[in-house]
Amino acid sequence: MFDVSQTEGRPLPSLVAPLTGDVQQYEAFMEALRRTSPVPVQFKPLREGLDGFLNLEDQTITIREGMSQVQTVCAAVHEITHAMLHNRERDQAAAAAGNTNQEPPKPKDKNTREVEAESVSYTVCQYYGIETGANSLGYIATWSKDKTLPELKASLETISKTANVLITSTDFQTDYNALKEAHPGN
Repeated sequence: MFDVSQTEGRPLPSLVAPLTGDVQQYEAFMEALRRTSPVPVQFKPLREGLDGFLNLEDQTITIREGMSQVQTVCAAVHEITHAMLHNRERDQAAAAAGNTNQEPPKPKDKNTREVEAESVSYTVCQYYGIETGANSLGYIATWSKDKTLPELKASLETISKTANVLITSTDFQTDYNALKEAHPGN
């Protein structure tokens, strides 16, 4: 076995690529995402290759500062999706408090959680004209490689519904912010 620095030749192909570019009305868009998120979103320095994470203990999302606007939005939507769909501790607490008539959902395996989160991120970003395919499609392919067709189909409804909720909420938050700025004092 050799370290890549000990080899020569063309670079190995990568399924994911860093995303570059700016997002129209980035600050307003990020504020709408923050308001949509079920847990607080913060920005901090993180190691290269870790764009963000959901901390179940603190109930916070941390996004790596210093990324491009496109990469930041993609990571934020991905982590917000985890908070919405895969926050088992929140579901258990709600069930224990009597806020639901049903048992919390069975935990999904990591591959399913990652496929769902990145698929929602890709769908939401596509809706807003933010191109993330260079990163998202390889990421989804990597995490879904061992999935069967019925498993993937089971996630499609979840992905579609969650993307719709995020888009609707983000649109509402963006419109709300625009109205607030256009009519201060109201």
